[in-house]
Amino acid sequence: MSMGMTQSLKPEMSLRQTLKAEQRQEMVASMTLSIRLELVAALHNGPNGTTTIRPMASCVHCGRNLTPLEIIKGFNNDPNDFSTACTGCKRRFDPTLVWHDNVGSIELPFYCNMQTQSRLAGLETLSPVDFKAKEPALYHSAIVHNGTLKAAFQRLNIEYSFVEITDPAIKVKQFLGRLPDTIIAEVSGLKLAVVRRLRKKYRIKACTQRVMLEQAQESVA
Repeated sequence: MSMGMTQSLKPEMSLRQTLKAEQRQEMVASMTLSIRLELVAALHNGPNGTTTIRPMASCVHCGRNLTPLEIIKGFNNDPNDFSTACTGCKRRFDPTLVWHDNVGSIELPFYCNMQTQSRLAGLETLSPVDFKAKEPALYHSAIVHNGTLKAAFQRLNIEYSFVEITDPAIKVKQFLGRLPDTIIAEVSGLKLAVVRRLRKKYRIKACTQRVMLEQAQESVA
């Protein structure tokens, strides 16, 4: 192969490598969000442990079904725009959030975290039960993005004094090593040092980018 041909192949090879790197990052991000939603559901499980959470969006224009990651990435940084962008036709429409537990299933409007944050102030006096009853869409969106109302209010420097999750240390056990310690701590409300101690107690290796990629590849195998 001539020097000229070798040089002409370099940009193409670089592009392929970049695409592979982007694909890997997308797979890891999608898997991380999927397991994170499992963790949120586990923390808020009802008596029978049947809670599932899934953002959903089927484009009203072209019929494309978006993944949860595509929905979240498609939001605008606008507290008054509730739409997401279709990854197919690029047009915008409103997504929903399906929350299923032992009581039944509900389908609600799904807000991005900016929209959620912009509507929280003044509601910190509501207990989780009252919050869920009076502002169901806001409650469930806050939980999905932040894990707890307490964490959502903390982003606004507002104290939320109600207890939301019982036995978080027990509920996070099955996720140790499947998610980074930092994400488990953020979602559960446990201190990072506590999560690390729990993982070491059970002799579970820390979750790395490589572990997340392996989990993602296994899910599509």
